[in-house]
Amino acid sequence: MINYLNKIRKNIIDLLIICTCCCPINLYADWELVGSEYLSDGYKECLELVFSNGIPYVVFAEQLTSPEMSGISVMKLENNHWTYVGQPGFAGNFYDNVGAVGMSFSNDTPYVYFRDDEYDGKASVLKFDGANWVSVGPRGFSDSAIAFGNIVVSEGVPFVVFRDYYEVPTNFAIKVMKFDGMNWVYVGNPEINSPSNFPALFFFNDTAFVTYMDNNNSGRAGIKKFNGNNWVNVGNQGFNNCELSGTSINMSFLHYRAS
Repeated sequence: MINYLNKIRKNIIDLLIICTCCCPINLYADWELVGSEYLSDGYKECLELVFSNGIPYVVFAEQLTSPEMSGISVMKLENNHWTYVGQPGFAGNFYDNVGAVGMSFSNDTPYVYFRDDEYDGKASVLKFDGANWVSVGPRGFSDSAIAFGNIVVSEGVPFVVFRDYYEVPTNFAIKVMKFDGMNWVYVGNPEINSPSNFPALFFFNDTAFVTYMDNNNSGRAGIKKFNGNNWVNVGNQGFNNCELSGTSINMSFLHYRAS
């Protein structure tokens, strides 16, 4: 199903809506393994695949044999083998990530966003300095515990989007923050939309867009963009015809999983 948004200023953003349904799909080509069959031992969840200069990286939460090592890990494909980037399980907690794991690159430097159980489930961002994962600004910088979301580094500036974990006091609000070189600060109005779920952030022509599940519209899709001062609607909200259970936005396409 293809939905076309109204013309926004001089640009038209076409949204291709892809619904994942429980129906058989015939594939006419085989999938080949990239590297070894398994990334490593241990149970994993919340995997995200990101490329930097043609090299695939994967960030995930994993449960390792040693409890103190269980948490967020990053691996990359090197000589057809998956190898850890820095220490395995370098931060976070396998049991309490609530989908809040993401990665982005700036000049080949990986940045990782996650729910930090060492700071009451608040948001933290680390980057790899070539030897270790180091904090970008203070850890646990969000006002309260977070869920879901992702990170995007745009023009060298890290941005994160997330949903408040608790209903009180913000009613599951979506928020966007950026690192100003010293601290993490809100981008525009702190509460973009509430109640909401599954936020995803993307930049197009230097403009930030956020898509989400809008509980004010029966769990359908909503999209807003930042106009330099505030977050404003992009076209009609709740424009698709089914409830979402996940979203991602890339260039001019919005992908979501239908419930």
